[in-house]
Amino acid sequence: MAFPSVLISWIDGLHRNGQTSFALSEALAETGLSRGAFLDAAERLQRKERLHRVRNGFYVPIRESRRNVGAPCSEQFLGELMAFEGCEYYVAFLMAAHFHGAGHHAVGSFQVVSNKRLPPVLRVGPRGFRFCYRRDFGPIRPFLQDKEGYRSERPENRRMLKVSTPELTLFDLVARPGFAGGYDNIANVAIEIGSQLDPDALAACSELFPRAVVQRAGYFIEQAEHRNCATALEQALVNRRPQWVEFHPRLTAAAADTLQLSSLPAPLRSRRWRVIVRQPLEPDVNPGYYGLNEQDHGSHCRALKGRWQ
Repeated sequence: MAFPSVLISWIDGLHRNGQTSFALSEALAETGLSRGAFLDAAERLQRKERLHRVRNGFYVPIRESRRNVGAPCSEQFLGELMAFEGCEYYVAFLMAAHFHGAGHHAVGSFQVVSNKRLPPVLRVGPRGFRFCYRRDFGPIRPFLQDKEGYRSERPENRRMLKVSTPELTLFDLVARPGFAGGYDNIANVAIEIGSQLDPDALAACSELFPRAVVQRAGYFIEQAEHRNCATALEQALVNRRPQWVEFHPRLTAAAADTLQLSSLPAPLRSRRWRVIVRQPLEPDVNPGYYGLNEQDHGSHCRALKGRWQ
């Protein structure tokens, strides 16, 4: 029975030093416990909700103030987890949009791209992580930046994380709309993130994505009225000879279903981007973002909706 107390004392020291995670090898070296003794003690602490095993050999101690949610904020130990896995990573998709102040819808899990195949969903507390695999990080490194986490209430608990730039964030969302909650939500991000987009960086980043993804991104940017960015992206597409593509790629498979197509409005064809839009977009933006009061928000949304159709 002395083994848990040894581990508890060591974990309390981690809390005092602000350490939010540890590896099995570190615990064995610091506590002097055997592997079997540590695993027995760790299992008891997990049952008491004082410890969480995130991956085999990687643990997160839980402060008393966080036991009601089952784990610390994901951003507090993401960097340590990725170092333990021996891979590169970056915060992506809607979570990256939140870091850039361009996401007013809550994100269910911490979305991360890594160059190692990890479980698609890793549950840690009420949210956890959602991973996406990307093999080659070399070309995208210029489009990653260090940003301080913002979800931890205490400043001393915040960590520096690798986050995709606004340009990479937008292209990632267009390329994988399943991580965005659909195209309407991508439209929200395109509107909100526009002031942070750099036209030259946007054109350079477009070379890393398939031509069809760039065409769809161009349509989003144009409809969001980011004219300089749309012009830069259009010029970057010239040498790639864009062909006509479906704006909503998932509708392509249903094209043979005449009953389904008959219920859709006549498609809109954007000659600038060579995309066929069969389903109007309906972005829903935060009125506070545009400096509007609640009374003016209704007319603003109606005008915005009409512009995207």
